Amino acid sequence: MRALFSIAFRNLPLQLRMAQSETEAQSFVNGEPLDLFLVDFCLGGKNGLEVAETVLQRAEKKIPILIVSAETGGAVKEYVNSGRCLGHLSKPISLSTFGADVLSYLGISNDGTPCPPSQDPVSARSGSLGSVFLETALAKARDLSSLGDSDLLKDGLLTEAAHRWAGASGIDCLPEVEIEARELERLARTRDSEQIPVIRRLLTRIMGKFESATSSPVFSERD
Repeated sequence: MRALFSIAFRNLPLQLRMAQSETEAQSFVNGEPLDLFLVDFCLGGKNGLEVAETVLQRAEKKIPILIVSAETGGAVKEYVNSGRCLGHLSKPISLSTFGADVLSYLGISNDGTPCPPSQDPVSARSGSLGSVFLETALAKARDLSSLGDSDLLKDGLLTEAAHRWAGASGIDCLPEVEIEARELERLARTRDSEQIPVIRRLLTRIMGKFESATSSPVFSERD
């Protein structure tokens, strides 16, 4: 997602700071004035909103929080209605509109003087972003598919993978897997062993789409 953000914002009139960890986010908040805290709702099993709130409390600062989420339930809306965050944007994000959508929350149009392109190393190779993600996603799908029934639902690995696949679905040269990935994530969260056959069918379908995409002419030209 950090790589996608660097592309979505690269020609917009703002300065973007992207943290790899809570510690780095804390250093950004402590060190300079910021207008918006953009955070993924799901951070490796943590609630991104709560992480952002903790960071701001430590710094004794008030910065509007905007959530990015693939969640379809009512939890995010409840946070917005409670005033704990400014709003939320849904995944999968559109690289053509996402930056402008974020700026709209700050009352800024995207027709100002563009900032210099991001120097993030991943952004520098944006042309291969889709191929890198696709190769990683396909390898993860194959690894998960090879697990036995007793291990497939352990440690939240399947849930995390499905969440990422839904969030990046259709971006660049990635195949549309959002519907299957969202259902896979939902079933994985239940950890219901009786759903294993359905889970495996969904996983196989997603893996098939990844495999087809790696051999498509579009992927080959962009790789």
